Amino acid sequence: MTGIKGLKSVLLCAFFSVILFAGGFCCKAEEAQGQKNATVVDEAAVLMEEEADWLKSIAETLSDKSGWSVVVATCKDAGGKSAQTVCEEFFNQYTAGENGIGCLADLDNRELYLATAGTAQQYLTDERLDQILEEAHAAAEEADYAQALYLMLYGADQNFTKGIPEGVTPEKKDSGWMGNVINLAVLVLAAGGSFVLGKMVRSRSSIGRQRYRRPPNHTAKGGRRPAGKSSVHTGAGGRRFGGRGKKF
Repeated sequence: MTGIKGLKSVLLCAFFSVILFAGGFCCKAEEAQGQKNATVVDEAAVLMEEEADWLKSIAETLSDKSGWSVVVATCKDAGGKSAQTVCEEFFNQYTAGENGIGCLADLDNRELYLATAGTAQQYLTDERLDQILEEAHAAAEEADYAQALYLMLYGADQNFTKGIPEGVTPEKKDSGWMGNVINLAVLVLAAGGSFVLGKMVRSRSSIGRQRYRRPPNHTAKGGRRPAGKSSVHTGAGGRRFGGRGKKF
């Protein structure tokens, strides 16, 4: 029994050490992920100065509202790359956070593209992205790229306001090496706790021992199907991106 008490003390000390260490790290991680910014990059030189300023103000409003990084860009020469890759590279180059969107008018590939990263993928599902791009498409066809980009930003803002569609769950992300260390520590503590509990149970008399069964699994009937999904892939820079494009 003395051995069990000693083991419990060690586990408790280890637990609080992990919590204190992880707490400081998580605060820094939240600060890094909470960064937000808004950038307009007119490489194609198709936006008037007033239009660029107007789009940046809208992007800043969305960024302040959502906490996302927002990049609005035009491209005249994609250098043989797809609109998807160009848009994702703009996002990687001009953002500081992990969450956000990139809106691109690609004049080379003749395509509008809207890329999503992090939490933006939960709000901007494939279905919602298609709707946004459909509304922006007509403006792009008329070479009104400022209006097309505005409609992409406006659609993203409206869908953020609507909230995450029912049935859509956050994408499981890699927690990084530090997160893996913390997860491992938790698993070790859990295993140790199970060992202690098992020792305590086995030390009792088997007479009158109560046996437990897991309740049977019940399949819910009549539930709603998810309102949409976000197709996610490993994109530019190895980042996990969602997104959709539409030719014009």
